[in-house]
Amino acid sequence: MSPGSLELTASLIRGSSQANTHQLGTAIQLFTRFYDHTQHQLANTQTLLQQQASDVKAISQKSHEHERLLIAITKSVATTSKIATQAKSLSTQILGNIMQVFQQASAEPVIQRSLDPTRELPVILEDSIGSCRPIPMEWVTDWEVSHWHHRLRYFS
Repeated sequence: MSPGSLELTASLIRGSSQANTHQLGTAIQLFTRFYDHTQHQLANTQTLLQQQASDVKAISQKSHEHERLLIAITKSVATTSKIATQAKSLSTQILGNIMQVFQQASAEPVIQRSLDPTRELPVILEDSIGSCRPIPMEWVTDWEVSHWHHRLRYFS
């Protein structure tokens, strides 16, 4: 190698080294920016994950509360159903008892009013202080009517 080519090679190496240093500096700046951007994205991701964890915890608590309420409602419905069944049974028994009383009452002989010797006599009610009030027989057709007239006349 000649001295001129050595100088030319050294000059090229120096230029190349300066170019490589410049490229290396640019690469380091790009890497630093990329690293900073990645760190920023990582911090945002961690914040987002913490928020999501908090939301999941709140949803889990609400889910447990809803589950407890659902269990309470289910128990209440079961109790209500049992009470409704008992009420139906009792009403059926009461209806049966009423029917028996009605059948027994209708089976008993009723005194014919036309054969009753006292049918023309007035009904006389006497209150606790001794006041007597006659009630016309046409008012006394059944218990409810006579009771209503009695209350209307004496307690009004």
